[in-house]
Amino acid sequence: MAMPLSLSKKVLFVIIWLAVVPAGFYFTYIHYPPEHVEGNEATLVSLVVFSTVILLLPIVVNGTMIFLFQWVALAAFIQFGLFIEILLMQLSVIPFVFRLRVAKQDWHRIPLNSTMFFLVSFFSGLLFYEVGGVVGSMGLETLIIPIFFYQVASVLINQILLFSYLKYIAKASIPFYSKDFIWDGISNLIMMPIALSFYYLTFQIGGYASLLIGVPFISLVIIMKLYNSSEKINLYLQKAGEIGHQLTES
Repeated sequence: MAMPLSLSKKVLFVIIWLAVVPAGFYFTYIHYPPEHVEGNEATLVSLVVFSTVILLLPIVVNGTMIFLFQWVALAAFIQFGLFIEILLMQLSVIPFVFRLRVAKQDWHRIPLNSTMFFLVSFFSGLLFYEVGGVVGSMGLETLIIPIFFYQVASVLINQILLFSYLKYIAKASIPFYSKDFIWDGISNLIMMPIALSFYYLTFQIGGYASLLIGVPFISLVIIMKLYNSSEKINLYLQKAGEIGHQLTES
């Protein structure tokens, strides 16, 4: 159970955000500017729309809320570069926090999540470039292998930041290898082929790839969410029936 944070710690997150994110945006724009945006504006807009919609439709599995929007960020990165991916992740903070229903006293989670998203994107992207990754390429050594390193790094960095916050700031007793970490790793591996399929399909049919990949994916998320809701209702009805039988016996 996490302890409530003091006002000084909450203000500290705002100071950290001001020191990291704006300067990081400028540095990324100068050294890793947007690529291949001209002529692909419709694809970029569709990725923004998909990320917003998917973040508003989380799936709850065993009490863990899962947001399957990793493929959108990855698709934006391999097609438009690090700056666009960071920008997309920052825009996703708003629907992400809104869907988590953050209370007023937890307002610090907005700069906290924004900073964490930035650090995960930035350092994962740097590793992609360091291992020979090239944005907009189609080869194995310049795209797929570096993307695998990018995905692994994003999961590990996110978990390290989250674990550090919960253990040393919020003073919560949690294991490093939690079920959230496992689900995050599995979902990232599953999202990788979807992002690559979207990316390669855009070379063949352009912006229509958004209709062939994005729309069915959102439909699948909605179906999974409805199925999960029906399963929860059946479970509640079963428990209610058991309680009724116990009351009758009493």
